Amino acid sequence: MGSKELLRERLEETARIIEWAILKIPQERILEVPPHGRHPHSDKGFKTYFGDWSAYRLLFHLVFYEEVYALPTMRHWLGEPHPEVDLILTLLDCTFVLKQHS
Repeated sequence: MGSKELLRERLEETARIIEWAILKIPQERILEVPPHGRHPHSDKGFKTYFGDWSAYRLLFHLVFYEEVYALPTMRHWLGEPHPEVDLILTLLDCTFVLKQHS
């Protein structure tokens, strides 16, 4: 199996796992910040168990990282030129999208 085929399979597997996880979250809770309960067996000094980001925000940042950093890097490893990315414009576009869904 070649490098491209291996990477394609891994990306497809990861996408299936992420899709499975997101579909487990009730639609009405996808934009909600999770409750800040503690795990029953956690140390009392442990700040929170669930974190401060909604599932949508976590997914957004994952997709952003994959599109802006991971995929271009993988393509570069496979011999393609590394693309120039204007991170400022990309971040401004992403901020606009997030504000629309807040």
